[in-house]
Amino acid sequence: MALRCVASRLLLASRGGSLSLRVLSCPLTRAFTSSSDEPTLITPPTAVTTDGSSLDEGPVSDMPPHQKGPFRVSAASVGVSAMAVYLPMLRVRLEEWCKWTGNSWDKVQQVVGSSFRMPACHEDIYTMAANAVVRLILQNDIDVSEIGFLGFGTESSRDNATGAIIVAGMVNKALQTLHRPTLPRSVEVPEFKHACLGGIYALKAGCRFVLTDRRHRKALVVCGDIAD
Repeated sequence: MALRCVASRLLLASRGGSLSLRVLSCPLTRAFTSSSDEPTLITPPTAVTTDGSSLDEGPVSDMPPHQKGPFRVSAASVGVSAMAVYLPMLRVRLEEWCKWTGNSWDKVQQVVGSSFRMPACHEDIYTMAANAVVRLILQNDIDVSEIGFLGFGTESSRDNATGAIIVAGMVNKALQTLHRPTLPRSVEVPEFKHACLGGIYALKAGCRFVLTDRRHRKALVVCGDIAD
């Protein structure tokens, strides 16, 4: 469902817009060796594996290879906890556009829809992404100290070196203006560029971060594009 929502969002914002998501952290199960050298499990009561079975079924020695090791993680407990959308204010009504250009309104309506948004002269993909992230933080009262990952999926970036960190800098300036805490200095800020799949890859990377890298940390994923 999460992937389908992101894909639909990218299609609907045909000219410009950004969608920001928060990925929840998951419970972890730690396997350790007691004084008797017997494997012991500490298992959250609601943790389940991807096939629906409980994590406390069977000793560690009976587990599949991918579930062995110092940590076992429940993939079923990772998901999107909140969303926010930013769209530019400028709107072009396609029925009027068809009159200007001589295109068929019936055909355009069936294929595209009734209108599209476009960024103003002071907006670009970075400002729209930052607006979506700030809106997500404020609407859901997110504790930014828990954020360890800010992934940015787009094919409209103008900086081939540090696109995502530009968004993080804009977000921090907005939070400072509102007298709120800023993102941690240790936050990871990767950017994903792969046509219309950039947002999907950013979301998948956010899930992997929550699953494997940081316990009790959360991930923010923002994706958007400007179609010229």
